[in-house]
Amino acid sequence: MIGYDMHRQSRRRFLEFGVTVGLTACLGAHGAMAENLAERAEIDKASDTVLQVLLASNAEAKTLSESALAMLIFPKVTETGLAGIGGKRGKGVLRENGKSIGYYRTTSLTFGAQMGFETHGYVAMFMKQIAIRDFTAKDDYEVTAESEITVMDESSSARTSLSGTNPGIVVFVFDEKGARLDLTVNGTKINRMDI
Repeated sequence: MIGYDMHRQSRRRFLEFGVTVGLTACLGAHGAMAENLAERAEIDKASDTVLQVLLASNAEAKTLSESALAMLIFPKVTETGLAGIGGKRGKGVLRENGKSIGYYRTTSLTFGAQMGFETHGYVAMFMKQIAIRDFTAKDDYEVTAESEITVMDESSSARTSLSGTNPGIVVFVFDEKGARLDLTVNGTKINRMDI
């Protein structure tokens, strides 16, 4: 009987261990899903706010938004620099027909005379279907000199055009005070987030 009881107790412990591991895995996956939902909600809320402010304060942005096929909204991009090396990073959302269809991270590394810390945001409006297709075709997108992008300044006149007069993407950059003038987009990397 003693051998039978020991076997029964070992089997019971093994089953309890298996159930505990299984529940822990399920709860862990559920926790990760909840964190992802919370992060998406935070990005969406901040994006709603900055888009509303941009469209209310910039007539050109409002006009272009009405014909934009999609918008990539980065409500907050943090820029830091020290000893000639700087970087930018932020999180945003791609919206098509007003619906969030993907979440992205933007990063860039810069070299030159820079020091300090600041934040800004930007909204990239996709004006051509091919621009959306090129952007969404890969998980990692890099802005290059060949990119059809125009960056608008506070007076809504094109400040930087990387590709002529008919851009596929128009970018509006702003900080807490309104529009910014000193953005370089060339070399910016945008990666799809898995959330």
